[in-house]
Amino acid sequence: MNDVAYAERLAELFKQSGLPPMAGRILAWLLICDPPHRSQQELADELQASMGSISTMNRLLMEVGLIERFTVIGERRDFYRLPNDVWHTLITSKWRNVAHFRQVADEGLAMMADQSAEQRARLKEFRDTYAFFEAELPALMQKWEQRHQAEEAS
Repeated sequence: MNDVAYAERLAELFKQSGLPPMAGRILAWLLICDPPHRSQQELADELQASMGSISTMNRLLMEVGLIERFTVIGERRDFYRLPNDVWHTLITSKWRNVAHFRQVADEGLAMMADQSAEQRARLKEFRDTYAFFEAELPALMQKWEQRHQAEEAS
């Protein structure tokens, strides 16, 4: 498998996770390209996409913190790369979503307090699933941070 085919495979996973296809392609390419940054024009050329599409998706990816724009002294163009802590940021934002889902489920259960247990069962399972992950994810993130710091130190 070559780098373009691999990037397309990875982009498909990002697409399945909810990113627009071109955003997934940009993110996948920035994960494997060398050097690890590209200008908009380079992304357009290498991904065979329009500048408008690249520009729109770069803005989206920057808004959600998956890429960052930076400049290089002596260059008249901006470049894009993955931030150093991109995956931690992504997981942390998803963790906040988990808490929000649990909170909304709790509101629903309170609203349905006078309903039968059978009628509330689906919502209770939904809440219980998110409550479990909300409780467990902080310890998992702490474990990852400790492991990551130990790897960086060695």
